[in-house]
Amino acid sequence: MARLRGIKKLWFAHRKHRKAGFTLIELLVSMVIGTIITVALLSLVVDLNNTNQKDTSRSETQRDMQLAMNYITQDLREAVYVYDGECLQGSGTATTFGTFCPGVVNHIPAKMSANNADGQYIPVLAFWRADPIPDPVQQQCRVAAQNSQANPDDDNNALNTLIKQGVPCVSSKTYTLVVYAIVNPPDTIANSPWQGRARLVRYQFSQFNSAGAANPGWVNPLPDPSTTFQQWPYQASNAAIQPNYVRPSNDPDVLVDFLDDTDASTLNANQQPNCKDPSDTSATATTNPRYVITPKAPTGNVRSFFACVRGKTLTASELEQSVNQEVRLVLTGNVAGRGGFPLNSASTSRLFPLQTRVLIRGSINKRPQ
Repeated sequence: MARLRGIKKLWFAHRKHRKAGFTLIELLVSMVIGTIITVALLSLVVDLNNTNQKDTSRSETQRDMQLAMNYITQDLREAVYVYDGECLQGSGTATTFGTFCPGVVNHIPAKMSANNADGQYIPVLAFWRADPIPDPVQQQCRVAAQNSQANPDDDNNALNTLIKQGVPCVSSKTYTLVVYAIVNPPDTIANSPWQGRARLVRYQFSQFNSAGAANPGWVNPLPDPSTTFQQWPYQASNAAIQPNYVRPSNDPDVLVDFLDDTDASTLNANQQPNCKDPSDTSATATTNPRYVITPKAPTGNVRSFFACVRGKTLTASELEQSVNQEVRLVLTGNVAGRGGFPLNSASTSRLFPLQTRVLIRGSINKRPQ
């Protein structure tokens, strides 16, 4: 009997514990602890995701900047003359034709050097390059040459007629003006494919279009032996604009967006853009630098893309030989507006500047041997 009473006692104790549960306070404490752990884990996941998104945005933007820099470099390697900051904006007068720079910005589409509905255009880099004439024009020259074989000395044969019209059938090369410009701020047109604070555009003014038709207004940058590229579109004979010149109006093409738009005046001393040659330790290195910054101040305080053009100032030894123009390029992107970076984000969205140096084909002080 004693054993039976012990078993019943254990059974009743077991039933009592089965009906017992957690108190409300225990449940609340458990929920709070669980919530804290869950929020901490979610915060960690969100932070990791944001960090990954920002790293991706920076990598993609810097990659785009590098691709743009590679494109400009390849483009510039074909140049035969690069305008420095002074000739880009214009200096002197037609009365001093030898040193006269009418200014590239005054003779390309007006949109390229003014405020427009899609932003402020700041021309930065301008140069002439020698390009092959389009295939339709080459075919036209070949046909004219074949038709002129019977009377090659006739000034009015088909080939000579084309040459008199300005078609370079003999060299099969033509000069093309290329201009790179910053557009700041970026356009605000709805559904625009371009993003970021600023973008870089490329303008091209060729003698012919891809179909072989002559572009209105194009004139030869070297109309006579006494003219240099810097005087385009003027002629030396009377220091007047060439008669066939018409200011073009075609639009540029966008090369890359997410360009930086930081005002250079807000940068610290170490970040200030300059064109000082580290190897130039002469006393006149500051007052008479070998490289000229382009564009020159105060045209554009935005220096996310600028060039240092060498060739205007030569040393005594360089004056005795032909020297190729050299250009140093600096390009800076900004990830503001990309994943993880609001468009109005601080200067931390500004990327590290990319730099390169290009030795172009054009020679300064060239002398026949």
